[in-house]
Amino acid sequence: MFYGIFINMKIIITEKQNKLLRNIISEKSGEDKLDMYLKRRSALIDELIEKNIDEVYEEGTLFDDEFEFADNIINWVVQDMKVPDDIDENEVIDYIKDEYGEYIMSSFESDDDDEDWDDEKEWDDDEWEEIDENWSQKYKRSIDCNNPKGFSQRAHCQGRKKRK
Repeated sequence: MFYGIFINMKIIITEKQNKLLRNIISEKSGEDKLDMYLKRRSALIDELIEKNIDEVYEEGTLFDDEFEFADNIINWVVQDMKVPDDIDENEVIDYIKDEYGEYIMSSFESDDDDEDWDDEKEWDDDEWEEIDENWSQKYKRSIDCNNPKGFSQRAHCQGRKKRK
């Protein structure tokens, strides 16, 4: 016979009852299994995220945006973790996105963030040229409304017709 202790009480149960109780507990703690797996590996996840971010910048890999960057980092982390078969990789990916997604995306450096940018240089308003985007009267008169070229000329001709 098996003696179990529950809240300072001794209950005598059979081996069959013990197995049944363990099954019930393990079914309810299925979600806890994932949580325990992830909590035990939080240091590993941190390390793998940093490693993969560093590798991206060392190799000069380019990504279109921070979302593509984060997705690749997270997939590489999960791949490096070697998730066991009894744990769903998608749940691990979702956990990492929730817990580390903002950090990973903030680590993204786009080509727009030029490293050659001279922070010391300040731009004066005088250095910016204003672009006059209006059409000249001469150009407007030269448009053949019987055969307009492109969207802008068609729109111009439609406006001209409405005014007449």
